[in-house]
Amino acid sequence: MKFYRANLVNKQYVKAAPVKVITWSLSSIITKNKQGDAVAYQGKFTSSEAIRSGAFVIGDDGNGVMKPYRVESRPGMAGIFIYLLKEEGMIRGAHG
Repeated sequence: MKFYRANLVNKQYVKAAPVKVITWSLSSIITKNKQGDAVAYQGKFTSSEAIRSGAFVIGDDGNGVMKPYRVESRPGMAGIFIYLLKEEGMIRGAHG
């Protein structure tokens, strides 16, 4: 899986610069937000790059399936950023 920063062009998500991902996992995660409410996420990744919360990234599995995700940052170790992913739809790739 490769992740790219996403740009919104004419109401469509377009791949931009690649994100340097250290580790990634696509699995359901349920955690609490600042208000204490349960929130479901579809995965997470760690990176050495800073991405602001609420920004979009595109996950590309290499088989023509690309999905946009909204990122939510979480505290991590010095120099390592943790991002939780909320799926925002699906993008047709080269095979779609």
